[in-house]
Amino acid sequence: MVVGEFFAKPAARRLISGRAAVAACRQRNRKPLSRGFTLLEVLIVVTIAAIILALGIPSFQNTILSNRLTTTANAFVSTYNSARLAAIQRNAAVQFCSSSTTTNGAEVLGTNCGAETTGAALMLNAGGTTTTRVAAGPAVPAGLTLTSSAALRFNGQGFARAAVSGTAPYTGLLLDLSTSRFATNNRRCIYLATGSIISVCSVSGTGACNASEPSSCG
Repeated sequence: MVVGEFFAKPAARRLISGRAAVAACRQRNRKPLSRGFTLLEVLIVVTIAAIILALGIPSFQNTILSNRLTTTANAFVSTYNSARLAAIQRNAAVQFCSSSTTTNGAEVLGTNCGAETTGAALMLNAGGTTTTRVAAGPAVPAGLTLTSSAALRFNGQGFARAAVSGTAPYTGLLLDLSTSRFATNNRRCIYLATGSIISVCSVSGTGACNASEPSSCG
């Protein structure tokens, strides 16, 4: 082996090693190529999303309306309880107003109910010529219908009778609240028993609430 060959081989090895290092460095610094979506993939995703929305939105809207139905029914129960409590605490006549002038009566309480919304509670003040609002009537949200309501007159013992010609404690339907947007669990029937015990029934269908509380009502 000549002297030139002896020194040439290590130099060649160093050159190859240097090239390999440069290639490795370039490989590390190289950014991965990002792959986009094709038009077909985008169309498939949009179609699937549209189908899911079409199926899910009506169900979601029905759930919201069902919750509003329950919430509104509970709000009427709350104003009823406020009327009863005020009558007991102040030993005064308090009226739970209905939507009907005929059932509210022509006395001071009934007349003043005409300026209130259904479910408002009015207390007769001392002297019997003026009233004080105990509770405002709940608002009925869009999509819900209040088809009937009873007017009640509470005495100082907290028992309610029909506002017009009522002598015995009231038993029967108090409120009928419903929606026509769906067919299941779409009605709330609020009943009163013996002038003091209130209950809410969830009913399905298009028919009105029964005049008397069904045995299955919770």
